[in-house]
Amino acid sequence: MSCVIDVVKVKQAIPFIICFERALSSSHVEQAMHHCSGFIRNNYHQIKLCYQSDRGVQLQRQAAHKTATVRSHPVIEVPYIVINDYSPSLDGNNLNIMALKELIKKWISYKRGQ
Repeated sequence: MSCVIDVVKVKQAIPFIICFERALSSSHVEQAMHHCSGFIRNNYHQIKLCYQSDRGVQLQRQAAHKTATVRSHPVIEVPYIVINDYSPSLDGNNLNIMALKELIKKWISYKRGQ
């Protein structure tokens, strides 16, 4: 997932990540990546090369460090999305994944209005 976020825009990465996480419950990484490749179309090979290289390992280490240093409520599970160093309390982590897109739109609108 770190390679996906590195190669494509977040708007394109989020649907892929959701699909990928769901596919991993019944497939291995290669099958899940292929199954969800429609979300990353022209970047599939670039992402796969990243995943198989030292760059992918480096990105995962950076993500692990960021996850371990989240302020206010440390993150103890993955995958996890943190926006501007904010993580909700662990009790409130039951986010409806279908509502995520709308919540991000609201957040962007709010930030633009400030």
